[in-house]
Amino acid sequence: MVVATLDYGDMKDQVAEETGSETSAAKARIGRIINTLYLSLCGKRDWSWLYGTDSFAATANTQEYNGVTIIDNLTVVDKILHMYYDSGGTRTQMYELPLAEFDRLATPGAGGDPYCYIYAGKDTSGYLIVKLRYVPTEAMTIYYRYKKIISALSADSDVPLMPLVHRPVLMNFAAMKIYKKQGDQGNFQTSQQMYMEGLASLLGDASANKLKAVRLHASIMSPEPPKYPADFGNLSDYALNKGL
Repeated sequence: MVVATLDYGDMKDQVAEETGSETSAAKARIGRIINTLYLSLCGKRDWSWLYGTDSFAATANTQEYNGVTIIDNLTVVDKILHMYYDSGGTRTQMYELPLAEFDRLATPGAGGDPYCYIYAGKDTSGYLIVKLRYVPTEAMTIYYRYKKIISALSADSDVPLMPLVHRPVLMNFAAMKIYKKQGDQGNFQTSQQMYMEGLASLLGDASANKLKAVRLHASIMSPEPPKYPADFGNLSDYALNKGL
């Protein structure tokens, strides 16, 4: 598979060209296959690429921050997991509070080092609004870690959350399914081997995770993982016999 930007449109086009499946109906099927694997993979493990970190500049005497200052919006961030700042070389963890508890705090606008935060709704652009307590008395950088929103690829310009180097696994899976439907056993086995090697690489080490890749594939394809051979070299025959 040729590696370009590998957005959703790139992946469909490359699979369609390789497999000779370039009608609009065939491309739509390729897209469904890619999405099936993509969403399944996102839900199978707590992948590091499902998370991100960023920061925003808190200014003195300002309590409220929204999408103008932080990237938190409906298309990027599912939930902020941790928020903290560094002061004098010491990391200070901030705590999320429910809105009602935050409002019950005495003198909520008092200044000092912030120790908690709340989500205070959304602005007109859909960005979450964050309020700090205490209100910073000096400028500081607030860091946060967040989990990304997982959603199906739809527009051709949509980009999978997984790193570029791992996106061919989606394409090889789609090619494998198309070749199987076409009855092209040779190309089916070739694309399947590339797909399984891609799964192993996704798991961290292509040479050490072959059996783990087989298990991951089995969990994707079957409600109950079937029994499978320990010998990775027999996978193609096994998959053909079992219809995987």
